[in-house]
Amino acid sequence: MIKEVDSDKIRKHFQRSWYRKFTWLEWDASKQAAFCHLSRVITEQNMKLTNSTEPTFTTEGYSKNWKKAKERIAKHGHSSSHREAVTKFAHLVRGTNVASMMNIQKDKDRQIATDCLRHIFTPAIFLGKQGLAFRRNPDEEGNFVQLLQLRAAENPSLMSWLNKYRSYTSHQVQNEVLDLRIASLYFVRCESKQFL
Repeated sequence: MIKEVDSDKIRKHFQRSWYRKFTWLEWDASKQAAFCHLSRVITEQNMKLTNSTEPTFTTEGYSKNWKKAKERIAKHGHSSSHREAVTKFAHLVRGTNVASMMNIQKDKDRQIATDCLRHIFTPAIFLGKQGLAFRRNPDEEGNFVQLLQLRAAENPSLMSWLNKYRSYTSHQVQNEVLDLRIASLYFVRCESKQFL
């Protein structure tokens, strides 16, 4: 075990008792350093940790200032990178492919976004067909925003999506929706004339 003599001439070193408190802790005798076993395995498997990684516990190992080691080890145990490593390690042990799980989640998010965009398009198309005003001052009282709020009241995923992406109800987006609708109508009209 590595030992260090600090300024008080008291010998400090890695303590075996830390294994009981930090079950994820690993001692590498060849590097004379302590590691987070879970973070290290995830890193060695070339799986990326999206949260900020701590090279001290993944690749380099903790081997300095043993006086504050317990405090630093505990801090790592509460870090977001450690929590992510715990989750990914559990999936790795169960044989679950974390990358495919993330892709599945991205696909779900993409589908929700597509559905929500459809909900944004339909009030715009309705208002355009009826020749009704989109906006009012303040914006929250405009027909477009009111129709979206009415639809969101019945659709919790739309409500949360609109709260997260407020810019999708902006004047610019409203104009783009109308421009796209006009372009699609023009395209349909041109195609129908071609076949006559």
